[in-house]
Amino acid sequence: MQNTSKGRLLTQISKLLKPIITSVLLVLVSLLIGTSGFIIIEKYSVIDAFFMTIITLSTVGYGIVQPLSEFGKLFTAILIIFNTGIFAYAISNMSLFLIDGQYRALFKLLKMNNKIENLENHTIICGFGRHGQEIYKEFKDSNQKFVIVEQAVEKLKALEEAKTIYLKGDVTKDATLLMAGIERANFLIVTVSDETDNLYIVLSAKELNPNITIITRSSSENVERKLYKAGASHVIMPEKISGYYMANLVKNPNTVEFLNMLSNMGKVNVHFVEIACDKLRKDFHNKSLKELQIRQTTGANVIGLHYSNGKYEINPSGDVIIENTMKLVVIGDEFQVEQFEKLMLQ
Repeated sequence: MQNTSKGRLLTQISKLLKPIITSVLLVLVSLLIGTSGFIIIEKYSVIDAFFMTIITLSTVGYGIVQPLSEFGKLFTAILIIFNTGIFAYAISNMSLFLIDGQYRALFKLLKMNNKIENLENHTIICGFGRHGQEIYKEFKDSNQKFVIVEQAVEKLKALEEAKTIYLKGDVTKDATLLMAGIERANFLIVTVSDETDNLYIVLSAKELNPNITIITRSSSENVERKLYKAGASHVIMPEKISGYYMANLVKNPNTVEFLNMLSNMGKVNVHFVEIACDKLRKDFHNKSLKELQIRQTTGANVIGLHYSNGKYEINPSGDVIIENTMKLVVIGDEFQVEQFEKLMLQ
């Protein structure tokens, strides 16, 4: 699979270098034909034949090595015409490579690939549309490790201006996902609007990395079921969520505002995190919540427990014994959460 990723990178590099490579090959072919021709026709030595070909190719106007035969003059004339075209083509390609910025594109490709290669336990965001842009803002603010995959030219320009890690490519192709480091990634977020592409991406991603958590979107319950069957971990239905949100703004406006605060929406100093209990310090293992004294020590509060079977317990009792398979749902301001991570985790 890694070879597929490297193969795609080499394909992109060769595409950028193709005009230069073609020019070099044409020049080499011309040198070979010219040198061979002068050796065969005029009986020149290899050095004299090569020198004669070079001055013919460059049209510098040096004198000939020795008088040419009639056939030799005809061969030289044809070689000059042929080389003039090659020379013009090579200069044109070199100018485009340097002036038109193709060398910068090559440098950016290699630099970006190096950054992606160094990512581990990151998130791959498929698409930079409305949802992708919102995810990008949230991740940037929270210093999450991520790479965005996009192929639309106008969106790539926006990503370049944002100076973020991105990859140009078709996310429905395995090679693109491999280049994005899917084998090392923890999460894949699919924001593309096409339902067929969503299904294909989920299937491909789950095959490439069976342990990855996949979050995708859907516009219908029928497709939602198929996405779960394909391997999606979470399927978001934006229309359903927005309808629920708007209805509750009428029924329970204050509750919605509070939930927004809990979910870190907006510029509020509230952090809502889930901590795996196996990451707690060893001396905290197999103790009750009361014994941990989380609120007294850090100021943060445990408002829920997430069990290994997927169930949640809200506002758990202080007598609950902490097990490594559990996860703590912790709430606090930025300082309190930092203190929790500093004092309670390994």
